Amino acid sequence: MDESSPVWLRDDEAGWLPAVVNSRDEDAARVEVVDDAGRATGDVREATLPAGDAQETDDVKRRDPDAPRVDDLISLAVLHEPAILHALRGRYDAGAIYTFNGAILIAVNPFQRLPLYTEDILSQYYNRGLLQSQGLQQAPLPPHVYTVADAAYRSMAAAITSKGGAGGSQSVLISGESGAGKTETTKIVMRYLTVVGKGDAGDANAAVMDRVLQSNPILEAFGNARTVRNDNSSRFGKFIELKFDDRGAMRGAAVDTYLLEKIRLPTHAEGERNFHVFYQLHATTSGGAAGAKAKDVGGDAWKLPASPATTCSYLKQGGVPSLTTMDDGEEFCRAADALTTLGVEAPDVTAAFRLVAALVHLGDVAFEFDTGDDGGGSRVDDSSTLDLAAGLAGLDAAALLATLTTRTVETRGESYVVRLVPADAARARDAVAKALYGRLFEWLVAKINAGVAAGEKVHAIAASIGVLDIFGFECFATNSFEQLCINYTNETLQQQFNRYVFKLEQEEYAREEIKWSFVEFPDNQDCLDLIEGGRKETPPDGGLLAMLDDECRLPRGSDANYAARILKSLGSRPRLAASKKQVVDGIFEVRHYAGPVPYVANGFLEKNKDELPKAASDLFAAARSGAPFIGAICDAFDHAAEAAAAALASSTKKASAKKKVTVGSQFKAQLRRLMTTVSTTTPHYVRCLKPNDENVPSKFDRKRVAEQLRYGGVLEAVRVARSGFPVRMPHAEFLAHYAALGAWADRTAGLKGCARLVETFASARPTFDAASAQLGKTKVFLRKGAHDALETA
Repeated sequence: MDESSPVWLRDDEAGWLPAVVNSRDEDAARVEVVDDAGRATGDVREATLPAGDAQETDDVKRRDPDAPRVDDLISLAVLHEPAILHALRGRYDAGAIYTFNGAILIAVNPFQRLPLYTEDILSQYYNRGLLQSQGLQQAPLPPHVYTVADAAYRSMAAAITSKGGAGGSQSVLISGESGAGKTETTKIVMRYLTVVGKGDAGDANAAVMDRVLQSNPILEAFGNARTVRNDNSSRFGKFIELKFDDRGAMRGAAVDTYLLEKIRLPTHAEGERNFHVFYQLHATTSGGAAGAKAKDVGGDAWKLPASPATTCSYLKQGGVPSLTTMDDGEEFCRAADALTTLGVEAPDVTAAFRLVAALVHLGDVAFEFDTGDDGGGSRVDDSSTLDLAAGLAGLDAAALLATLTTRTVETRGESYVVRLVPADAARARDAVAKALYGRLFEWLVAKINAGVAAGEKVHAIAASIGVLDIFGFECFATNSFEQLCINYTNETLQQQFNRYVFKLEQEEYAREEIKWSFVEFPDNQDCLDLIEGGRKETPPDGGLLAMLDDECRLPRGSDANYAARILKSLGSRPRLAASKKQVVDGIFEVRHYAGPVPYVANGFLEKNKDELPKAASDLFAAARSGAPFIGAICDAFDHAAEAAAAALASSTKKASAKKKVTVGSQFKAQLRRLMTTVSTTTPHYVRCLKPNDENVPSKFDRKRVAEQLRYGGVLEAVRVARSGFPVRMPHAEFLAHYAALGAWADRTAGLKGCARLVETFASARPTFDAASAQLGKTKVFLRKGAHDALETA
């Protein structure tokens, strides 16, 4: 790098800054930061430049100020982190939020409505895909999530045509952190697939597609919430399998859900909200269309206060009664209409919203200390609130009161009743609320599956396309059991992603018939072993989840004992760490692929057990005769639990279908089943990125985006490419770019011309390794050193 050379300079705050070398003395230099237009800013810094013929260091990278805007990052002449960030930002500023990185689509959340999803644009991608599939070459269209969805559909359709569907199933794996746009991207993919899968069945098939799309407002209402990072965060994972017949027409779907964050119901942080449906009920109190719709579904019986979102305990904690990005009233109408569209009968729709209203009131049941001969217990401050909650839920008020304020203890064949103090009564109330909501959610998923599966009854399914929308990597100020499960999921998906990217790299080399050697790719199996156990390398106590299950089975198991066991048994593992203070505080740190996350063990056992007190189970059982809806939601929950137990029993020799299934073991079995399903499909990847933490348009934070590229595996995919042949140029482009280095100027000579140019260049420079420039059938593949030598010649 000489004076005046444009460079990228690493910066602690901005990530990377464009700069120019002002002066250089051997490896020491002064560089000046420039703005995006290349104008000097006066910010001059000291830097260490690469010595000798080296082109870059970890903190200084070569910059191409004239680099063209590319649709695919692989097309960049130089692949490194700042070049990728610069390319993404240039496209983002121009409204081009989609960019390919090989087979991976990068989607940057614009935080505004863009005219990218009109009927006309959808038709362009549909028509192009259709004509391409018929052998008619078409001009490429800009990168789009429609491109990925169409590729999945055409790949499936081709397999159906040629192989009868064998090996034709596809999956679209959408990942990213909260607020990156995963949920919206999922809906866009589903909409496209329902359009291309409309088939020739007319209105009948249109009804199936409409039901599939109508599952979204229901799942969002009951499963999404505002977090500090995202106004519409999915607080559960979902895998939606769209099913197609032998003519490529969509005939039905199935939805699997994972790990609903029920703890959000009684407790959520400042700046956050409970699940959307509670605020949708709040919106009905203001009248209008939502108020009218509420009357249609039994809203007169809810007896909500004038402003539930600011006065009711389960709604007001976060201090966010409304959102600028969402109209709760409109969303309530959509959710209610969607339930009807999916074929849920009117009495059940009414009962579902009555139960939500019941939970609003249940959260306001407060307890006071009540003295007595037994040392005291609790009494309800206002019995009318409890009566209203019980009536709406279909529960006996006296039985509910007993469930909340007493506990039956059985010992040596005898039983006696213990009165609960107010704090314990409040915990019992929250446990009942979480149990009811969890059962309601399972019932809703079952109703959705019944509604969208109608087309399968009369049509044979040839193949499917699965769309995965699952929680992104999480690291908060306080991380608990939920975050461990979420990050375990991301570790598993990251391993699958890394292996698939490497497979694509191998296929590219084989297709171009070039010589190549094994390229090391990152493997996080040791982190998965730490979490799930089950391999020979894992200590006898197992991994984090197995040890948690063991601790839950002990009569005197505790969070403190669990943390101590972890550090004793697994403390020598490179992926686990804990400072002396963390040991005292019951905190252990897992070094995930995306970075270290400290987990607070307090609360792990309770969340993993997710036990419903026997009194509550008896309460629900007693309500079945007088409240069929309670029976229905309990049946749905029991069915899901039995399926989880059976899945767990089939996945491990030690498990039993009759054994109590913990949340951790159930989730591990679900995740294994998901990965087994994905492994039988051809995957398509969408990596969603959040450009800034303020959720505002037109702001691109290089450092934040770089972090997401890193832990989303995109930069690792680039590293795999760089360790092989990162620069790949079509023959004509190679000749046009480097023809001046040869003894002739024939730019149409193709492969032979490229071979002659490389031979001429190598013969003039004995230090040049000709093997670092491989000639493929359509491209020239250059290792980094070869590319640098050609560029500086």
